[in-house]
Amino acid sequence: MLKWSNFRDQSIDGAGLPLLTEEHLTNSLGMKLGPALKLRSMLAKKLGGPCPCALCSVPTPPPARTNSSGSGSSKGDTTPTNRPPSNDGSIG
Repeated sequence: MLKWSNFRDQSIDGAGLPLLTEEHLTNSLGMKLGPALKLRSMLAKKLGGPCPCALCSVPTPPPARTNSSGSGSSKGDTTPTNRPPSNDGSIG
């Protein structure tokens, strides 16, 4: 059974609720794991994302590009260029 007084005692408000992990819900707030998982799932659906926590929101850097000029002329570069195909049937 969910005890809202536990949330009130820990000063959990609407802004803090989506930041809670299963560990917070089970250890600090005394919830059983099943209801804790269901609550997190419902919050994620309601908020439109899998996890709104700050850790998961950190953007990942784009993959490193081996050829920044796009000319395909660097030695050992196997990245295909964006040239249109030639009319004589040859490739590249």
